[in-house]
Amino acid sequence: MLANAEITLVITHKEPELKISRKASVNGREQAQILTYYSDGRGETNPAVIGSTETKTRTKWDKTKLVSDASTSLNTPRGDTIHIDTSERRELSTDGNTLTITVSISGTPQGPQVIKQVYGRAP
Repeated sequence: MLANAEITLVITHKEPELKISRKASVNGREQAQILTYYSDGRGETNPAVIGSTETKTRTKWDKTKLVSDASTSLNTPRGDTIHIDTSERRELSTDGNTLTITVSISGTPQGPQVIKQVYGRAP
């Protein structure tokens, strides 16, 4: 679904706070979110990418990458509980013109997944 999305990010970074205003348009449906991350590891709660739930993460620097980790437990309609771990790694190119976000997901019934998003700086 996100492969067909048009996404715009506006990022404000003043250490340790990183704010991302994300606007997405998928099949004519628009969604806007404001996400806040703290690189000092204090933890944060942001809206989930899809749906109306929230995601609790802890964010820290790993050399030049900003990494946010989350662990979530979900109850399935069958009454089972599944545990999903995600790690979102943000890396800015050395020239500052390309942001790459790599999301690794484990624990889903579909198995491990990796989603890579590449954003270019607007003129």
